[in-house]
Amino acid sequence: MPWLTSKTTQYLQGLQSIKSLSLSGVMHLSDNDVAGVVAKAGHGLRIIDLSRVKAVGEKSLKAIGNTCTHLHTLRMYACEAFSASALSHIGKVCSQLQILDICGSKHVDDECIEKLARGCPRLERLNLQWCVLITDRSLAALASCRRLTSLSLHGIKNVTDSGMKALSEGCREMLVLDINGCIGIHNRTLEHIRSQYFPKLVELVVL
Repeated sequence: MPWLTSKTTQYLQGLQSIKSLSLSGVMHLSDNDVAGVVAKAGHGLRIIDLSRVKAVGEKSLKAIGNTCTHLHTLRMYACEAFSASALSHIGKVCSQLQILDICGSKHVDDECIEKLARGCPRLERLNLQWCVLITDRSLAALASCRRLTSLSLHGIKNVTDSGMKALSEGCREMLVLDINGCIGIHNRTLEHIRSQYFPKLVELVVL
């Protein structure tokens, strides 16, 4: 999408009718640019993909939080710049969110996940891969998301068996779990995880 620049975004018209917006890989866009496009699209958006848009930050996420009250899917794979406080805008408004990918988000912490869990109880799929600040406190909070069926904790070393137990008390529908690199979880076999925590689990990713 080379034609989409900080100058051309201001001329975009008719975005109010779209349901899905993908800016994935458009790495030259600024935080202001993304916020402007989202604001123009407004309340109709159900799906937003900002993967690898490095500048996504406070303004982008505030625009999503202010306008996208019916958002179903938000993908921000490899978006590293936004702060935990910026992500809290999503938890405040996007109560219908079902799919969230924030893989590689370096600043996301337990407090941020707690706010998301409270504000987005309908979450079904969540990718927290390489969100390395997360601990068992986040897993305990996510137990309130009872519809959660797929969760990636890939590379998170500070989650333990205690966190898994807390998570399992609420998330009884878990089908897919990635705990590759989660060295704080001692027994990571499918048989153990299924028998102790998630009886419906069909896929476990672990090396």
